[in-house]
Amino acid sequence: MAPSIFLTRSRDRSKEFINQLSTISKKITTKSLIDFSVVTFSSIPLSDWIFFYSQKGVKFFFDNIEKEGLRIGKNVKFAVFGNSTASFLESFVNSVDFVGTADAFATAKSFLEVASDQSVVFVKGTNSMDSLRPYLQEKMIYIDLVVYENRPKTNVELSYHDILVFTSPMNLTAYLMNSEILTDQTIFVIGTSTATTALQSDIESFRVPRTPSISALAECVEEYILSDH
Repeated sequence: MAPSIFLTRSRDRSKEFINQLSTISKKITTKSLIDFSVVTFSSIPLSDWIFFYSQKGVKFFFDNIEKEGLRIGKNVKFAVFGNSTASFLESFVNSVDFVGTADAFATAKSFLEVASDQSVVFVKGTNSMDSLRPYLQEKMIYIDLVVYENRPKTNVELSYHDILVFTSPMNLTAYLMNSEILTDQTIFVIGTSTATTALQSDIESFRVPRTPSISALAECVEEYILSDH
């Protein structure tokens, strides 16, 4: 019998994952466990770069500057944490000047090669892990710009699934606030930040894809299912 899968991502952002696994599992449930709300800002700090951690940051940032009639400096460069955010940002700007790997250490190392000693606005949520800060804040002018509030959902009814797939640290935290993880459930996490949260939550057994992307995550789940464990 094909295993049931729970993915902590909204349905509209899960199509690639579902399509990749649809031939081996018809029981895929998708649901984000995070609530988002706008945090307005009335100005954009002057900087050499604007850095986006996530697609949510891009959306809330550009929605707000359109609503407030704000302008971005003509010579500002744009940077992102990973490929999916880069693809999303391309809908709003002419070019993305830096794309990270979605791994904090590797991204920081590469970003310093192009932005050391420059000023950078980091667009984020209120509860961002701010995973680049330890590697960058002493080596550039590090400016925070909070554009949305993100908080775990509570009182969520969660049914049993054989496989749990966590796409962010907060989604994992939210799941544990609403349910427990059983010993017969198999856990997948998207990258190092979520893996760290899993370890801090005393989850000792989990799988991490080769790269922190939704396609690699789906591939990792697929390989596990087809391997007969």
